[in-house]
Amino acid sequence: MPEGAGGRVAYRALAEAARRLAVPPATGPSEPEADIRTSPWWRVRTLRRLTLRGGLSVGGLLALAFVAVNTFPWWADAVAVGRGPTAVARARVGEVDGVVLPWVLPDNVAVTFRTARGRTVHTAVAHAGNRPHRGETLKVEYATDSPSHASALGNEGLPWGVAAGAALCALCLTRVVWRAVAAGRTANALVRAARSPEAQPVRYVLLTDPVDGWGWLLVFPVLGGEGDRPSHLVPVRTGTPAPSAACLDSAEATTSATAAEASAAGRAFEAVGTADLRGEFHDGRTVVPWLDGRPAWPLGPLESFGPEDEDFVLSLVSGNPGERPQPAA
Repeated sequence: MPEGAGGRVAYRALAEAARRLAVPPATGPSEPEADIRTSPWWRVRTLRRLTLRGGLSVGGLLALAFVAVNTFPWWADAVAVGRGPTAVARARVGEVDGVVLPWVLPDNVAVTFRTARGRTVHTAVAHAGNRPHRGETLKVEYATDSPSHASALGNEGLPWGVAAGAALCALCLTRVVWRAVAAGRTANALVRAARSPEAQPVRYVLLTDPVDGWGWLLVFPVLGGEGDRPSHLVPVRTGTPAPSAACLDSAEATTSATAAEASAAGRAFEAVGTADLRGEFHDGRTVVPWLDGRPAWPLGPLESFGPEDEDFVLSLVSGNPGERPQPAA
């Protein structure tokens, strides 16, 4: 059978492959999502999950928690000593703990001293510069109401620790906020595109990456023929996740597993059909494909289909997807 003008990636060949590889529709009930055209974006389950996943900086939050926990004792010491009243005592040096970030944070020096009221106190103070040795003595200033809060007298360790800790927390918080703002902008662009009155009717073929579960929507002119090549492609969330590793050895088990997962995630889209692309139909812009009256939320921008994409699409058809190459600048 001739492949036509589109060669190996002609519409007819890709449509046949997509129908063959498609997961059968789930038979169980699926909860419909709120309509983005009439509902706030946060009520649309898929859009809410995509936004939270993209906007939550787990690494930034963990780093913020780590720095805050490790520098909080210095902030408490600075507040207690700064508020007063204070007294001065000679302390004997015990263990000297190096910090995780040398040259950024001061050392923690364990000290033991006796207060003016005769109480023996074991605590730690921030110390900058040359590390004292065990058994040496340091002058410390302590809060008389809470002697465990102390600072090394004449040493810049405590103010350095407070300032460095605050700067590191600010950097971590900046990362968290930046991710949240970026996710908010992405959600706003998706909502604007999904509600756009401008719609470009197209034919499509939907191929699913069996590794990560992404769908790749291949776009064809609506009035074209069977031998057309794709004009554009856009990655979308299909509602059909990738099969679990335990099912990869059995085609029948894989089909039933992905069908059940698709029922939980939402009704799967048809592998071949017509769609309305809402938004700006230009390379690098956000478009939201509407398939069967439902949005297929994009995971990236609309891009032109180039010669470098042919092998990638054929790898999806073969079930051994590679990495999509970037077009030459």
